[in-house]
Amino acid sequence: MKKGFTLVELMVAVALMSIGILAMGESFSFIQRGIQASKNKTIAANLTQEKMQILKQKNYYTIVPTGAAYTDYVEEFEPDIPYDAYFFPPESLQEAGVNYTRYTYIQVVREDSGEIVTLSPDVPDTGMRMITVTATWREKGELKKVQMSSVVSNPNTSMATCALNGKVTDSAWPYPEIEGAVINMAENQGYRDTTNSNGDYDISVNPGNYTINVTAPGYFQALKSVSILASQTQTNDFSLVRKATGSVTGTPWIRNHLVIGQIVGSSVNAYGFDQEWVEVYNPTTWTWTMATGLNAGVIGIGYELRNAALQIIDMDYLTMDLEPSHYYLFANTTTIMADGVTRLADAVYKNTNANYPNIIKINADPGNDAATVGLIWLATLKVIDVVGWKTAGNSTGAEGDPIDQTIGLEAAEQFVRKSSYSSLSDGVGRAYDSNSNNKDFFVLKPLIYGPKNSANHENPITGTPANGAIVTCSDGLSDPATAYLTGTWPYAQFQLTSVATGTWSVIITSGSYSFQHDTVTVTAGGTYAFASSATALTNDISWGFVNGRVLDGDGLAISVNPISVTNYENNTAADAADGEYMLMVSTGYNTITANPGNANSNYVEISSQNVFVETGQITSLPDFILWEGARITGFITKDGVNPFPGITVVIFDEGGAASEQQVSGSDGRFMTNTVSTGNYSVTPMVDSRESVVPSSYSVTLASPGITYFSSTFTVRNAMGSISGTVTKNGEPIKTGVLIVVTTVTLSGNPPEPPDLSVDTLTGAPYYTTSSNENGEYAIEVRQSTNPAYNVYAYYSAPVTEACVISSSGTIGVGVLAGEETPNIDFEW
Repeated sequence: MKKGFTLVELMVAVALMSIGILAMGESFSFIQRGIQASKNKTIAANLTQEKMQILKQKNYYTIVPTGAAYTDYVEEFEPDIPYDAYFFPPESLQEAGVNYTRYTYIQVVREDSGEIVTLSPDVPDTGMRMITVTATWREKGELKKVQMSSVVSNPNTSMATCALNGKVTDSAWPYPEIEGAVINMAENQGYRDTTNSNGDYDISVNPGNYTINVTAPGYFQALKSVSILASQTQTNDFSLVRKATGSVTGTPWIRNHLVIGQIVGSSVNAYGFDQEWVEVYNPTTWTWTMATGLNAGVIGIGYELRNAALQIIDMDYLTMDLEPSHYYLFANTTTIMADGVTRLADAVYKNTNANYPNIIKINADPGNDAATVGLIWLATLKVIDVVGWKTAGNSTGAEGDPIDQTIGLEAAEQFVRKSSYSSLSDGVGRAYDSNSNNKDFFVLKPLIYGPKNSANHENPITGTPANGAIVTCSDGLSDPATAYLTGTWPYAQFQLTSVATGTWSVIITSGSYSFQHDTVTVTAGGTYAFASSATALTNDISWGFVNGRVLDGDGLAISVNPISVTNYENNTAADAADGEYMLMVSTGYNTITANPGNANSNYVEISSQNVFVETGQITSLPDFILWEGARITGFITKDGVNPFPGITVVIFDEGGAASEQQVSGSDGRFMTNTVSTGNYSVTPMVDSRESVVPSSYSVTLASPGITYFSSTFTVRNAMGSISGTVTKNGEPIKTGVLIVVTTVTLSGNPPEPPDLSVDTLTGAPYYTTSSNENGEYAIEVRQSTNPAYNVYAYYSAPVTEACVISSSGTIGVGVLAGEETPNIDFEW
């Protein structure tokens, strides 16, 4: 007898095979996703490399540093990715069916003690610029990126043949070398160095007159004017004076929520009515909406007995709002008489409540047990504050430890919140909240403190201890301090040490809440102590601060037409009328600019980039040293009359160093920032295929605050561009179409360009490009309207077993200098 398969065995085999096939399918799907992700990343890397190569082939001076006013950010990454939104705007590219965006960002950099550091975009040319190209794309809904940075150097940088060196020491200490001191030339902040462990610095500079500015944390700055000749090495040592210091202490509190101030479960009035009430206190600086109508409560009371369901006590609301530093009285009767006072309730229990009128049980009530009273948002049942108490052997929900009771809440007994961490006083708001009910409340019998309602006002001196709060000072010397809990009844305390003598701002932050005091005076060896009631964190904050000084070349405050300091990221500004400023800025990386736009035309504009600011904290910046100067303007044209926008103009000083560069606007005009007085050469930078007349122009800046006109410059043989689309049956051609532009009329079918030879190098020009995956093309050509250009497009497509080239052409296309001739489209 032959053996076979039973139906059951066959079904089991089929099921196992199906599971295996599904597993294989899932495995293939996973592999495919991995391959696609790798492909996307490779393409993105190629796009960044392509852009990097394009930029490196440009004239160095046309790689314009990205100024603060032209910087935007991709905000989906941490940190945000800055990019140039003006000179090198974002590019949308499609490759292999994926949409990419390519961003470019140009920074001025310099080597400082062996490291590359970024500088303000408006400092004189250092001969080095960092190009950062970022390509982004979406993958399964998430934004991905590939980023590449590279430093490009100026091959024509004037050789810095002079050397300034020296040592920076402490004027009083036995081990005097100061490591980390920053040495800047005020007139050219591209010349800088940082002292090493021996206090030594060494800077290569061009011949000229300079103001050396030396700064180090904890020391007063030093300034020195020097003059250095060609090929000279000059030594300048500095002995810095250490700043005297003191300290700042305080006890910070957070006041950001309502608290339950008192609970009474039974107090019989003169008429024999058994009263109960819950008193609420508002220690915050804002008004809370308790209800919007008699039966429209917003905030209410919930009561929960151990092992019983939460009961929301229905109320008639008589008072709608709870003002700062006032109380609010929930009660089972309209009038409360206790401890010799009579108070009107702000909200009254409805008689429809279960167990009305005595809902909160006392020890004499049947079923008395551990219980909880909560202050609750009625719409969401979210708890604002909660107070719980326990009985012998039983406990319930509470903040921290419940109030320690043996037999529960008694008649004529009250739970009263402390006004400070160790006491309770009438006249002071019942605000102390350490998040532990047993530490926060006094248990009193008989009643000593009567109820308070919305007519009662008492200022708080405490709140919730601000444990972990960060404390910073604007002195520029002290490090941030942290407040920590201390004491049997906890409070938070901080000590800010090594605070420079003087009058400063102190900011304390915890989460999104802050406290700021701007007149903290610190004396040598002294301690400034905040009163407990003076350090309440009540302000909602989501920003930070930067501070510092703005001085002239002599180290003095600029009193005439005070200097402004600006944060371009969120358009905030502050005056430095006395040389000092405090600027509110967004958190994260910021660019801070002194004298933006040369508002005071006698002085230069200087920026400090990549300043990182944390929420509610003060970041102190090195001094801005502004030197006097003047401006240079000029006019770039195509033909001596019509403006030519987009041409880079470089201002060279007598030593051949680039002091400033600008780009001509839509009107062909350019104007420099303020540069120091002296002799300069103004030179437009054009493509190697272009020329300019005059090639340069000399200008002498004799007086500060004056704008000097240089010349009208005419660009010859300038470049323009032609752009368009290529489509078939209305859809973009993704495979690439060859575009040929020439002034010659081509013949043949398809029209045939000449073979490349020596003859083509001396004859009419030919320009070629290929369309991209979006079916778009753009090609740069020399300006020409007579003769005009002929544009030819060649499309190669398979037909049966052969590949057929079809063509199309447009004749008489004129191109103007610096302009784009668009919409030269081809359709098959």
